[in-house]
Formats: sequence, C-alpha cells, structure tokens
Amino acid sequence: VTSDCTMATLIGGSITPHSMAVANGATSKANVTKLDLALMLDVSGSMRGTKLADLKTAAITAAYTLIDPSTGDRVRISFVSYSTSVHAGAYGNAALGRPVYDDRDGDGLDKVCVSERTGIAAWEDDDPAFNRWVGDDASSCPTSSLLPLTSNLTLFEREINKLTAGGGTAGHLGIAWSWYLVAPDWSSIWPTTSAPHSYSEPHTIKAVILMTDGQFNRRYEFSQGNSNQQARRLCREMRDENVLVYAVAFQAPNNAKNTLRNCAGDDSRFFDAGNGSELLDAYAAIASQLSALTIVD
Repeated sequence: VTSDCTMATLIGGSITPHSMAVANGATSKANVTKLDLALMLDVSGSMRGTKLADLKTAAITAAYTLIDPSTGDRVRISFVSYSTSVHAGAYGNAALGRPVYDDRDGDGLDKVCVSERTGIAAWEDDDPAFNRWVGDDASSCPTSSLLPLTSNLTLFEREINKLTAGGGTAGHLGIAWSWYLVAPDWSSIWPTTSAPHSYSEPHTIKAVILMTDGQFNRRYEFSQGNSNQQARRLCREMRDENVLVYAVAFQAPNNAKNTLRNCAGDDSRFFDAGNGSELLDAYAAIASQLSALTIVD
C-alpha cells in the first residue's frame, strides 16, 4: 500500500516552500492456506429416508461454503461413505494389491468391499504395499463409494446425490478411509489431481469430519478390538499427524456420542445434532471454522 499527499509547511515564504510532498508505503503478507478435507458419511440402514436427505444437504452446503472461484484448487474436499464396510470402488483393487480392474463376482462392476488392515500398518496411513495391503474380509459393502479430493463442486454434488443407505455400521473403517483420503503416502492410489499435500507443506491444513447416527457395530479383525476401540485408536493416530478431527453425532445414542467426542479430542470440534436443521448448522459451523483457517494461518 502506498500513499502520497501534500502538506503545508509551518513557515513558508518567498525563500522556503509553502508545501512539501510526503510519500509513505507499507507491505503486508497474507498467508493463504491450503485445505485437504475428507467427510466420513454414514449410509447404514438407519439413515434411510429423511436422514440421508438431510446429510446430503449438509455436505453439499458445507462444500459450497468452502469452495468458490477465489479458492481455486487450494481447497479440496472428498468423502467416503460406509456401512457394513467401505466400498472402495475403482481404488480398492490397488489398495488390495490386485489388478486395477478385477471383476471377481462376474457382474461387470468393479465393486470392492474392504476391511481392516492388519500387521505393521494396522494403525498407520502407510501407502498400500506388501504386508501393508488393506483387508478383504468384508462380506458386503454399501452401493455408495468414495470420492478423492476435488475442487469441482459439480462433481462433488453429483456424487453426494448418489448416496444410498443400507447395512450395519463399521465406523472404524470409515475413519480409516477418511484418513487415507488426505494422507500423503496414498498419493499413488488417488488421481494425480487428488494427491494429498505433504504433512510438512507450509500453510496447509488437513481435516476430517466424522459422522454417524448409530453405534459402531461391525468389525472383522477381532484381535484388534471392537469397532469403537479401533475407531478411537485410529483417531488418536490421525490427530498425532496434526489432522483436525471434527465429529458430528446425528440423533445418535450416548455410546456413539462418546466415541465421536473421544475421536475429536476437543469438545469444540464435537457437534450433537438432534434433527436435520441442527445437522445443517453443525456442518455449516465446521465449514465456517475451516474457511476462516484457510484465510489466516
């Protein structure tokens, strides 16, 4: 910013000037922050009907709050839907160490149901590889799948509107895959334009928004604990990587609220929505907080 003005002198006459020019300048630097955000969306059977419609509206509204023409591709949003397991879609076979297209049931669809990782990568966001592949023990998965990071609002809205509900609630799998969507080591799995930023990249925020309307009640690797225990550990590991964890309980029982509150790690990032209007308010509040963080770091 620069300014120029003319000021009268205190003593001006035939010898000294009657006025003098004054110029001032100042420079300020604004940190415009990048955001990688993943939504974990419950599409279990209890979400059928109005509740799923409310969730779609809340997710789409949040996306339009965060992304506008001025943000370009520095703000990107993704989602993973979950019920009895996660349908990893076109990315599942690569995460399982199989050929990219592998129509095992012969229906012409690349539907890939995934379960927990085990061994050295069970609680990590390591890239899928030998001894670090994701699990394939899931018996079924939702019709709905996932969407990697994008700044394309039209694409995001279209994919959100495809969500359908049915099945149980393997919440820990939804948490794991929401982490994978923003994890730098998973860049080889996602499209190039959806590759997550490095954890160490300056002025970069990574966040997930977890959501459920019921108790986490499905698991496959019993030796790793129940769904709630696995969820809490995954959240703790994710927060250790400085991923901001937000959590929204939507007409959920107390035990589910307790798991989500623990996952958030801070009551300011936990929201309890009793109806569709409160769900919309919760997502709007989170989007507003994240939007503010991307302007001032």
